[in-house]
Amino acid sequence: MKFSSFLALLLTAGSFSFSGAASTAPPLCTAGVGEPATYEATGVLLKEATLWVGHPKGHSAMAFLKIAEGTMVKILGLEEGYYRVNHRDVIGYVEQKLVKVLDSTPDSGVKGTTGTIIASAPRGPSPATTQASEEKARPASKPAETTEAGDYLVTQETSLRAAPDHRSKVLVRLPVGGQVHFLERTDRYWWKVEYDGRTGWAKCALLKQ
Repeated sequence: MKFSSFLALLLTAGSFSFSGAASTAPPLCTAGVGEPATYEATGVLLKEATLWVGHPKGHSAMAFLKIAEGTMVKILGLEEGYYRVNHRDVIGYVEQKLVKVLDSTPDSGVKGTTGTIIASAPRGPSPATTQASEEKARPASKPAETTEAGDYLVTQETSLRAAPDHRSKVLVRLPVGGQVHFLERTDRYWWKVEYDGRTGWAKCALLKQ
């Protein structure tokens, strides 16, 4: 066999061996056990913090800028004590302890990226529900201060008194079935009435028309 033919055969075998080895190599992006957690949430800075491009524990990390206290950021993940965040379309890392995770509706008083106050939507009942509750809690309205004049019957023996007070002088006893003439309403307990030529006050709860 000529030397040139032997050399060509040797190179061909080597190329087959190399391609076979390459085909069995694992892919470079296989997920591992230590892969960082990823999710999306909203956070607000509790104090001024540094936004790092590249994880701060890595060799190529760079302090990119300072983010003011109260600024809101989008949280993309958590890696070794740092949140991976999106701040004005810049992806970087902020120390975890400097960020408070919020729910989908920011709390009242949280500062946005522009430094303005963001007021959350009211979380209480709707205005209609509130109005209904207030009406339910409101005490029953008092009877009208005026009542049609007329005659009333005494439903339970009581006294006609000289003043609208149960300690005042008794003018006369009013028997059950006795008839009094209404003169005026003093308050929700006492009416001024006339009975057998006497004028005084009787408990309106014991009178009926």
